[in-house]
Amino acid sequence: STGKNIRMKGTIQDVTELKKTEEELICKTNQLNKAQRSARIGSWEWSAKNDVLEWSEEMYRIYGLTENESVITYETLTKFIHPNDVEYVRNITKKQEQDKHRYNIYYRIIRPDGLELIVNARTEIFTDAKDKTIRASGTIQDVTKEKQIENKLLEFKYFFNTTSDLACISNTEGTFEIVNLSFVDKLGYTKKELTGRAFLSFIHPDDVQATIDVLEGLKNGNPYVNFVNRYRTKSGKYLWFDWNVTPNPE
Repeated sequence: STGKNIRMKGTIQDVTELKKTEEELICKTNQLNKAQRSARIGSWEWSAKNDVLEWSEEMYRIYGLTENESVITYETLTKFIHPNDVEYVRNITKKQEQDKHRYNIYYRIIRPDGLELIVNARTEIFTDAKDKTIRASGTIQDVTKEKQIENKLLEFKYFFNTTSDLACISNTEGTFEIVNLSFVDKLGYTKKELTGRAFLSFIHPDDVQATIDVLEGLKNGNPYVNFVNRYRTKSGKYLWFDWNVTPNPE
């Protein structure tokens, strides 16, 4: 040691409030990411200045990408759109750029792992004083499961309304909720005359107890195949019906 004195000088700044603000921002960001993941909704921002899309965490999860992927632009994003939907999305986007309005559309994407998803895209464009687009923002929601359920319901409705078999839906109290055209044609009643009525009131007296027993079994989750009973037509004649009945848990 030389024994020389060393002098230092500097400044100290109170950053307590700054650190508190940073922590609150991180907390809110984490809450937003958690909420978006739960709802399967990702958000994005686009700036005309650098033509770069800024994505939330959920956007990367929806598209099957990692956050350290290369910079994502609109052009690179289009490569994930299903080939059959590319022209549709481009036309909508072009129209929005011209009209400067919001849009809400559905289309398919294909992720790098090959998984095909249906997404709901909502976009809003922001312009300057000269009506020139300066930025845009929006959300992408993965609605694949919802659309699959919707398609199955449409398929069921089509089958229900077009099959020549008698079909109906009733509640656990034994009341008709929906009947198809074949059911109406066979019994001679209108849909209005059947809907909301207890089906036991149409059953032959000798078959009522057996039908009640089946109804109780259905409440316990038991399906029935080839259950036979008689229904009264509007003319007063009784017809024999062979039923296949399945409980539908709520």
